[in-house]
Amino acid sequence: MPSTRCLSCFRRENGFSSTLRARSRAAWTSRAIPGWRWHSAEETEHKAVCFDLYRFAGGGWLRRSLVFVLVTLNFSVMFSRLYFSLLHRDGCLEPSRLGATMMQGLKFFFARSGIAWHLLGHGLRYLSPWFHPWNQDNRQELQAWLLANQARLRAEGRRREG
Repeated sequence: MPSTRCLSCFRRENGFSSTLRARSRAAWTSRAIPGWRWHSAEETEHKAVCFDLYRFAGGGWLRRSLVFVLVTLNFSVMFSRLYFSLLHRDGCLEPSRLGATMMQGLKFFFARSGIAWHLLGHGLRYLSPWFHPWNQDNRQELQAWLLANQARLRAEGRRREG
């Protein structure tokens, strides 16, 4: 597989996880999953490295867009399989609960603040020929989060070391 195709696939997978982390940062409480939030902050620091490497290696807009579609389909299938297996395991697909489960799922994805609209906006920006990850400069948000969580992060680091 050519290096530009590998980089393009990796970039898109990384983009999906970054988008989901950004959405989770806005929606979850501080107790949600500190490791997930820390990883989101850590990803922000180097979010353009793979994208720049892809472009430097000769990757262009058309391949990036085609890979976007393929990775989106792959990610959607993987997520759906996992999501429905968890719903099945928890009994949420039983006839007596199916209606409520479907309504909650539709609300999660398609309500005014649903994740589908968030992903659609990021996806459309990614498909622009002028896209670059730093077009959305969130370094100030990163610094604010690090300052707000500095004491907790240090305490966690000391706890893990000792």
